Amino acid sequence: MEYEGAPIGNISVVRLNERSEYAELGYCMGYAFWNKGLMPEAAKAVIDYLFAEIGVNRVGISHAVKNPASGRVAQKCGLTFEGTKREYFKTSTGEFLDISYYGIIRSEWEKTK
Repeated sequence: MEYEGAPIGNISVVRLNERSEYAELGYCMGYAFWNKGLMPEAAKAVIDYLFAEIGVNRVGISHAVKNPASGRVAQKCGLTFEGTKREYFKTSTGEFLDISYYGIIRSEWEKTK
């Protein structure tokens, strides 16, 4: 299968609060590209950009507990598990999902540079 030049996933800032200097990332990737280290690499680059260029004080990532791979991406990027909101998100099929939260603050990020 040929993938050259084709999109393999996406990453974006899904929430930005300028007053609180906070950004939250969202990402997804095609299954064929899982477990290759691509998403942590991309997320780290966006996190670095948000701290260094945009000047945020905090970056967060949230994910459905049913998708632990997204949590591993957050951990590989140096984010700390902060907790889980139970039945926080309702899907289009009516299922309630638990959502886990991870975060990193500027002082923690600076220690890695």
